[in-house]
Amino acid sequence: MLNNFFISNSFYALLFVSIAIVIPQTSKAQQCEAHYEMVTKLYHPDPGSYTVWDSAYGKDQRDEAFVSVVNLEKDVLAVGEMRSAVGGAPSLMFVHFDHRGRKIREKHHKISGLRGIVKMLRHGDGYLVMANRRKSQARTSLWLGFFDKNLALVSQKTIEDKSFDLLATDIIVSANGQGWVVSVTAESTMGEGKNKTLRKKAFVYLLDKNGNDQFSRGYIMGKDSEILGLTVSKFDGGGIGYIATGYFENNIGKQIAWVLRLHADLSLVWQREYGRGLSAKIKMSAGYRDRYVLVFGDVLPADSNPWGGWLMLLDGDNGQTMWQRYYHGGTGHHDYSAQGMYVSKGGLITLMMMARSKVSVIDMVYMDDKESLPFDDKIIPENMDYAHLLTLSPRGVTLSGDSYYYGRGVSISQMIEGHNGGRVMAGYAHVRVKDKVEEIVKVVDVNPPLKEKGYINLPDVDLSEKTKEGLAMLKNKLNEQEAHSADNSGHHEVEKQKESAMHEIGHNVVTRDGWVLIGDMPDTYTDPCRR
Repeated sequence: MLNNFFISNSFYALLFVSIAIVIPQTSKAQQCEAHYEMVTKLYHPDPGSYTVWDSAYGKDQRDEAFVSVVNLEKDVLAVGEMRSAVGGAPSLMFVHFDHRGRKIREKHHKISGLRGIVKMLRHGDGYLVMANRRKSQARTSLWLGFFDKNLALVSQKTIEDKSFDLLATDIIVSANGQGWVVSVTAESTMGEGKNKTLRKKAFVYLLDKNGNDQFSRGYIMGKDSEILGLTVSKFDGGGIGYIATGYFENNIGKQIAWVLRLHADLSLVWQREYGRGLSAKIKMSAGYRDRYVLVFGDVLPADSNPWGGWLMLLDGDNGQTMWQRYYHGGTGHHDYSAQGMYVSKGGLITLMMMARSKVSVIDMVYMDDKESLPFDDKIIPENMDYAHLLTLSPRGVTLSGDSYYYGRGVSISQMIEGHNGGRVMAGYAHVRVKDKVEEIVKVVDVNPPLKEKGYINLPDVDLSEKTKEGLAMLKNKLNEQEAHSADNSGHHEVEKQKESAMHEIGHNVVTRDGWVLIGDMPDTYTDPCRR
């Protein structure tokens, strides 16, 4: 059943009219014929959905953000970036969580010039991390780090070009399983002074298993172009190639969605453009039932609606659109952005979108006390950024919806399917430093176990009088430190404010905590049209 924040009254009216229209038709037609186009309004969550577990990982005023995650049987390994001070250089951070969301181990690596982690993949017993890197007075380059099972850096490769800045956007295992395929944006500048402009061109690199560049191909379309996502695709007759998704920009500045089908040697099979609204881009794809391909991206409509999610089913032989679905916020308070998609074995489609607030977006690590926070506005969660998941049938009908948020808002970078069917997501949450300190003296069970899943709620353990006295002393000490910090806030030096120091805690100081969660698995589904 749909949650009440996913559907509007007008949609109910349309639903009843549709039922009345299709009554004379056969039962098979009602269930098995996909509508060519459907538009769905989405609403803010109230409240959010249960998780199997979630973990906001952060310390003091450190800034942490997870980017990618892999399954380790029941456990999860997340990789991201950590900054110990405002404006400081990021380091690469691994955190291993067990099946209950508890940290098992943590490892940090200083990577000179680290500009942004792209993705992590399994590599034998170890891991491959793809990132972008820019050293002083040098162009941006591609960086591949190979880590063993103990998270030690074993080897690394750098791919660079003297004429372009190279920025990786995605990496997958090659079609033959013996290497890697990387989508890359090559950036260059043209002109001088006020006429200086940035140009982007789409490339795909084929690497061997050790990260050595074998060859690359460029795909030039329009004024600017980018390939944002790659997947392995099956051809009729047993062949294997790739689907590349992205966008190009025409001469008047409009972004047009772009899909390419490539042979295993990266040569072009076909390419098609898909224009919709004022701007559109396809960010990811997934093979679907042999010859078909699902693609998922963003579109800015020509009317007053904000950015929305856009899903299409394409014929893999020629790129023809079989059906399409469009999702946008019903209140206009949020922009929806495609962020994750996968297809389960039974044919269910899971979509993950970020809903980013247009009212009060927290877009920086630290905020001044005068800035407004979502929780100060008393219209929660209308002012928050949150993750919005939809579960669809094989014909694109929405079966259920889930929403996830934490602290003052979240941002999710990746979603994968867990080993038992749960939805594993990684990103970060905006959390007040003050709230982190309060958690020391008051632990809240955010996600109580579900009895229907066989878990038993254990009774609370009574604390000894000595323990209670110690907690009270700690709480009083923290209150004194906070008051002292507020009274002397004008005397702190800038450099000291950048350091992680408990005595400088303010009411509205917000930092990013790495956030990993496992959402509940979808209900069992049997496709009535699958024989």
